[in-house]
Amino acid sequence: ALGMISDTIGLKITAYEELREQADELKAQLDELNKRKDAMEAEVISAILDAQEETGVEALRINHAGRNYSVTVKTYYSIPKAQRDAAFEEMRNLGMGDLIQEKVDDRTLTKELEAAREEGGGELPEEYSGLAEMLTQYPKTTLRRVKA
Repeated sequence: ALGMISDTIGLKITAYEELREQADELKAQLDELNKRKDAMEAEVISAILDAQEETGVEALRINHAGRNYSVTVKTYYSIPKAQRDAAFEEMRNLGMGDLIQEKVDDRTLTKELEAAREEGGGELPEEYSGLAEMLTQYPKTTLRRVKA
C-alpha cells in the first residue's frame, strides 16, 4: 500500500515540479518583457521630449491608435535614511504620524505635503519647515496613457 501511495505522490510531485519550472520560465520571460517595455517607454518619453523641444510645444500630446500620450514630470518627496528618525518625529508633531510605518511611501508623503501646500496657498505652512529641510525631492517622468 505504501508503494502505491508513494507512486501517486510521486506523480503529483513530478507535476508540481513541471509547473514550478513553467512558472520560473514564464517569470524569466515576463522579467525580460518588462525590461524591454521599460526601455521602449524611455524611448517614447525621449522622443516626445525631443519633439517638444523641436516644436516649442510645452505639453505635446500624441494621439495614436485611439489613445493620447503625453509626458508628465511629478516631484515626489522622500526621507533619506539619515533623516528618518528626526523626520518621523517632525511628522508626528505635524499630525502625520499615521503615515509612518516601517517606511513612509513617497507617494503618500507627497500627497500629504501637496494637500498642506494647497491649504497654505501654494506654499508649505511655516510649521512644515523643519520637516521640509530633512526631505529630498526627485522628479519621476512617466508616460501617460489614456483613451482618446
